[in-house]
Amino acid sequence: MTSTRAINVITELNLDTHEEITERLIVRPLNWLNVKERFENIPFLYRKVGKDLILAVYILLNDDRENGLLQTEILPLEIIEDWTEDEEEIFALALENTQNYAPARLYTNIFDIEHTPEPEADFMADEFQRNKIRKDVTLLVTTKRKTNGAIAMFYPGVKERLAELLDGNYYVAFTSIHEAMIHREGEIDPITIRRNVRETNRIFGPDETLTNEVWFFNKGNGTFEEI
Repeated sequence: MTSTRAINVITELNLDTHEEITERLIVRPLNWLNVKERFENIPFLYRKVGKDLILAVYILLNDDRENGLLQTEILPLEIIEDWTEDEEEIFALALENTQNYAPARLYTNIFDIEHTPEPEADFMADEFQRNKIRKDVTLLVTTKRKTNGAIAMFYPGVKERLAELLDGNYYVAFTSIHEAMIHREGEIDPITIRRNVRETNRIFGPDETLTNEVWFFNKGNGTFEEI
């Protein structure tokens, strides 16, 4: 088993201490079935949160938004063997980094995603008004960076904030690794949502697929589970 590529990358970036590495750690949402063969010989840091959905820790190498270039490398466990932090602490730090690097964004019109002013999309801000969300609208959650934006649904406080804004329970359809569609409970049959997710995944292929399952957030008990 080897992770020579990741170690070489760290060397090339002159990351001499684990503190320098931890500053670059981020979490990406992945479909486990699509990546497990790729990483079967490289134990890496991740959390499995569903049948086919994992949250994996990566090292951010380069983010060139102007040219649409994002380079990351998986974080092998052998790199963190001598660190003082345990895996849970490292994962929490990476998720915090990600939330700061790519804050969550909400779009009340899915066609506005490319041009909605950022303040309008910052639904975690206290000044975001609930009356912006109509009863019959499908919401789109992503991040300010948009790439790998589905991770926003796993940031602390995001699910609860959505329930507050929607004043109730809701379904989540991860239509790609980049975003999640939010449907109020009672507005659409979850079987229809699941059928639409699977058709979207079929069209766009495994590289864009996060999961074939529909998730449900229960405001009353705070659970977020596949249905």
